[in-house]
Amino acid sequence: MTNLVDFSSFSITINEKGRSYPAVRNISFSIRKGELTALVGESGCGKTVSALSLVGLENPSASESGSLMFDGLELVGLDEKSFMKIRGKRVSMIFQEPMSALNPLMKVGRQIQEALMLHEAVSGDEARVRVLAMMEKVGLSDAGRIYSCYPHQLSGGQRQRIMIAMAFINDPELIIADEPTTALDVTVEAQIMDVMRAMSREKGTAVLLISHDLSVIKDLCSTVHIMYSGRIVESGPVADVLRFPIHPYTRALLDAIPASDRPLVPIRGSLPRLEERTGSGCPFAPRCLKADDGCRLLSPEYYSYGTRRVLCHKMPEELAVPVFYEDAARLQKHECSEDVLLRVRNLSKTFKTGGRRLSAVDSVSFDIRRGETLGLVGESGCGKSTTGNMLVHLLAAECGEVSYRGVDIAKLSTSRFKPYRKEIQMVFQDPYGSISPKKKIGWLLEEPLRIHFPSMDDEERKERVFGMLEDVGLDRSFYSSYPSVLSGGQRQRVAIALALIAEPGFVVLDEPVSALDVSVQAQILTLLLQLRKDKKLTYLFISHDLNVVSYMSDRIAVMYLGRIVEIGDAALVSTSPVHPYTKALFSASNGSGRVVLKGEVPSPVDPPKGCAFHTRCPYAVSSCCGERPELEKMDDGRFCACHLKKEFI
Repeated sequence: MTNLVDFSSFSITINEKGRSYPAVRNISFSIRKGELTALVGESGCGKTVSALSLVGLENPSASESGSLMFDGLELVGLDEKSFMKIRGKRVSMIFQEPMSALNPLMKVGRQIQEALMLHEAVSGDEARVRVLAMMEKVGLSDAGRIYSCYPHQLSGGQRQRIMIAMAFINDPELIIADEPTTALDVTVEAQIMDVMRAMSREKGTAVLLISHDLSVIKDLCSTVHIMYSGRIVESGPVADVLRFPIHPYTRALLDAIPASDRPLVPIRGSLPRLEERTGSGCPFAPRCLKADDGCRLLSPEYYSYGTRRVLCHKMPEELAVPVFYEDAARLQKHECSEDVLLRVRNLSKTFKTGGRRLSAVDSVSFDIRRGETLGLVGESGCGKSTTGNMLVHLLAAECGEVSYRGVDIAKLSTSRFKPYRKEIQMVFQDPYGSISPKKKIGWLLEEPLRIHFPSMDDEERKERVFGMLEDVGLDRSFYSSYPSVLSGGQRQRVAIALALIAEPGFVVLDEPVSALDVSVQAQILTLLLQLRKDKKLTYLFISHDLNVVSYMSDRIAVMYLGRIVEIGDAALVSTSPVHPYTKALFSASNGSGRVVLKGEVPSPVDPPKGCAFHTRCPYAVSSCCGERPELEKMDDGRFCACHLKKEFI
C-alpha cells in the first residue's frame, strides 16, 4: 500500500512581534492510502495546526519548513490557487463543532450540494440526487425532509452526519476529522464512527483522526501518533501503543483516563507555552518521573523498537512499566451515611414549544444519601440538566417533591428559597459562560460571602477566599487576576471554588469536565473527590462520559426521554447493565461488543406509547408498545423499568 501523505522533518514556526516560536518541530510520519490514522495529544500540542497544513489553512503568521507531500505533490510553499484544487475535492475536513462550521442561513442539503457543484460539472438536479443518496449513506434516514432543514433544526448527531456527508460527497482521498465526536453522546458517537468506517471502506478513503478520546481511536484506527509540545514522541500500531506504551507521556495520558482497576493519575504540571519551547532538553522532562539531568539538558533522538518509533533518552526496558505518582493512591469512595439528604419524588417539567407541550422530565424519583455521589447519565435531551436545574431552583418544578433535609424546597418561592442558596450549589459545564469576565477572581469569590455572611469583615472574606483558592489548587496570586488570563482548567477550578465558597452541603456538577483535556480532566476529578472527602460534600454528577461517571459515582441513574430506566450501584450498573438502553450506553462507551442504537431519540413532544425506548430497542415485544414499565426493585438492589428485566438477568 503506497503512502498518500508524507510529513518529513516538517516544522511550523509562529512569527509574532518580531519573535519566532516553534509550534511544530521536525515531525515525520506517513499515511497510506485507505489507512485510518490517529493524532493524539493535549490541546496546544500541534495536532490541528499540522493537519490544517494539508489543506492550506495554516496560521497567516506561520512559516513552514521541511517537506509535506500529498500523493507526490509538495505542499510546503504551494500557492492558494493550487490548494483550491485540492481542498474539498481531494482532501476534506470534518470540524469539531458542526454548528459553527455549517452556515446557519443555508439549508443543509444546499450546503452539501454547493460543495459538490464547486468541484464537479453536474446539473442541479443531478447534484440533488447525489446529495440525497449520500445523506442516506451516512445514516440520515429521512433525507428528503432533512435536506430542507436549517442546521439549528437538527440534533448534534444529525449535524455531524451532514458534515460527514459534505466531506465525502466528492470522494476525497483523505479526510481530516478534527475531534468529530467530542460534543456527542456515546450512542451517537458509536453511530458516527460506524459511518466513517463504512464510508472509508467503501470509498478507500484515508482518515486522519485528531482526538483525545483513546477509546474512539482504539475502536477506529490502525495507527496512532502521540504528539507533545509540537513533536511526535511515539508512533506505532494502535493495539501496541495503547496496550504497552513506551514513552512516559503516552503512559501518562493512559493513566489520566478514569478506570475501575487502577488509580486516576493526573499529569503534573502543564504543557509548555510556545515561548517556553525554545530551550534544550526533552520538552516532557519537567513533568516526567523518569527524567534525569540528561533529559533536562540534552534533546532526545528517535529510536525504533519493533513496530514502534519513540523519541526518548530512555530505552523500553526502563519505560514500559506502569508508573504512578507517589500521591496517586486512589481516593476510595468512603462509606455514605444511610441518612437521605435529598429525596426526589415524581418530579416533572414540561415546556411549551410551537403551541405544544414538551415533556422534559416525567415523574422522576430518586434519593441521594448524605456524602454520596449519584451519577446521572443519558443522551442529550433526556432531561439530565433540567433535573439538575430544578434541584438548585434555577427552574421551577411543575409538580413533584424535592425534599432537602426534610423541607420540600420545590414548592418554595424565590425569596423563601434564598437561605438554601448557600446550601445547594451548582458547577456548570462551561466555565467561560458561567464566570463574569469583567470582575477579578477575588471579587467574584467574595460576592457570595457578602450575600450569605453579611457579618464578615473585609479581612475575613479575603482570608476565606485565599483558603478556597488553595483548596482548589490555585495560589493567592489568582485573587487579582481576570478570568480571561486563565486556562480552561484554571477557570473550572474557579467555578468549583465559587460553588464551594459558601460551604454548601449538596452540589450539582453538570458536565464539569466535558470540555477539558484528559490531563486537566484528571486533575479536576481528583480535586472533586478530595473536596468531597475533606468537606463532606454530596454530589449529583451529570455527564455523558460514562467512564468518568463510573469512576466518580457510588450509584448511577440512567435517564431516557425524561424518565429513569435504571438506577443502582455504580459497579453493578456499569459492568452488568440490565435495561437494553443501559446496555447500549455502556457498550458504546467501552467499545467492546458495541450495541449501536438505530435511529434518533423520539421527540419528547410526541413520545412513543408504552416503553419510550421500544422504537430503538432490539429486544422489544408487543407488551413494550402498549404498557409503560415502572421502576421496580430487583434482587440485587437496583431498580429497573423494563418488561423483560428478569429475562435479561
